[in-house]
Amino acid sequence: MSKYLPVFLGLALAVGAFASTNVLICHYDYAGQASSIMTEINNDAYFDSVTEWNILNSGIPSVADLGDYDGVLTWNNYFYTAGEAQQMGDNLADYVDDGGGVVVTIWSIAQVTGRFASDPDYNPLNGGTNNHTYRNLGTVHEPDHPLMDGVSSINNMYYGVNSTVESGALLVCEASDGRPLGAVNAAENVAAIDCTPRSTKMWSGDGWVLLLNALKVVMVPMPGEFNLLTPADGEVIDVFDGRGGEPDFVAEAMSVKNAGTITFYNRTNDPVDVDVEFTWEESPNATEYELIVDDDYTFNSPVLDETGIEETTYTHTFSVDSTITYYWRVIASNEYGEQQCNEDFEFEFNYNNTSIAPASLGEVKATFR
Repeated sequence: MSKYLPVFLGLALAVGAFASTNVLICHYDYAGQASSIMTEINNDAYFDSVTEWNILNSGIPSVADLGDYDGVLTWNNYFYTAGEAQQMGDNLADYVDDGGGVVVTIWSIAQVTGRFASDPDYNPLNGGTNNHTYRNLGTVHEPDHPLMDGVSSINNMYYGVNSTVESGALLVCEASDGRPLGAVNAAENVAAIDCTPRSTKMWSGDGWVLLLNALKVVMVPMPGEFNLLTPADGEVIDVFDGRGGEPDFVAEAMSVKNAGTITFYNRTNDPVDVDVEFTWEESPNATEYELIVDDDYTFNSPVLDETGIEETTYTHTFSVDSTITYYWRVIASNEYGEQQCNEDFEFEFNYNNTSIAPASLGEVKATFR
């Protein structure tokens, strides 16, 4: 399953089902410098609204102020005081923690401090000194990343920062001088674009496209963390006593010492078809899931690879004719990316009462066909 969405058309349609797209332009600059980027956002049907906040007049926005919006694009032309830079960085970090997305540009890449700068989970670029040399779009390291959708050339960029890529961040593209131009953090809810969004922009080409793409990326939530469901210690999930009288086939699932097993006892000496139901937690923001089952923990040759599952459960039929261990995992995804479950669990088919050791599993239910 591809990590990246090739174009934003499908993304816009999907996002409408679960997210709004209200943007705050938060800058520390002369009046009028936000007019061009606001016009570009208003002309893009993807966005619901755009609002301007000039720190010069209104001060540092609080976390509650930022929280009224789904995405924030920020830059500064005036220098922050040390206290302002600290407060702005802490508020941006708290805003991201609360589910917001941030696009940071010149010169805030280098000048906003606080947790936004000190914690590598936020700003994907380590700020440096200002750079006032002309440069163009250079090497594109991730051409399929949605940051680059519709971006073919950017020329004569004058403003910039001598930055480096933060550990764990993804460098999407460089400028022609080899310095980072576009990068995203690991969670892809913060993007850094070393290109000015000011109305006196001093560049030509697809700079607006890159900036708007960055907003779209950070405003689309990735699937959240989730787990396969595991029974409590000693809990018997299901026991099926066969077909009347002395059971010919018994299925039992239980957990032992925080591990679990599912055991099938087949006394018929014939293959038995068994429906196995897999269950997992819901992943926040996911639109579908992929279930993978393999008899090898490397998952190199799956016996089942089912995509497009919209619920948090899936049933598959196995033919039980020998003792075999299967491993399974689930991947949550939406139109932007994917997230693997926190653990892989295993279950075991048991034939003719062969004993097995306890194994870890998610919640599994088996029924006869």
